[in-house]
Amino acid sequence: MKNKITPALLGLLLAGATSCKESSDNEPKPSSNYRVFLSVKSPAPGTTSPRELRSTDSEEYSCANYELLTTLQRQGNTLRLDYTGAKAPEICLTALGPAFSLTSLQELPAQRYDLHITVKGRHTTGVLDLTTSPIQLSIADTTVAAVRP
Repeated sequence: MKNKITPALLGLLLAGATSCKESSDNEPKPSSNYRVFLSVKSPAPGTTSPRELRSTDSEEYSCANYELLTTLQRQGNTLRLDYTGAKAPEICLTALGPAFSLTSLQELPAQRYDLHITVKGRHTTGVLDLTTSPIQLSIADTTVAAVRP
């Protein structure tokens, strides 16, 4: 007996293949405890690897490669980080996972920065100290954003 692909089955298969297209229906609705987790990648001594801020959110998406929409602005010794949500990938890596972003800190002079962090309209403050090894990061309100070791 041969297996036949009926038009209805073909439609279901195609619908599943496009499930990661950008759509507010596919993105989970933020829970009341939605927050962002931050960690800093420090270069190893004697290397030129970049300093990076790694950020993930607290949601679980159907594709492991959702992008966490992040902007960084510097004004003197103040850094403003704004997290506005997640963007679905063009091609889905089929696995569960949070949205993720890498923000380069390479161009920032080594000094202590005051952080102003906004996560979907909620605010907190913190400190990023690039003069220490390892780099120090602290956040005031961990219900908005938290440091991940």
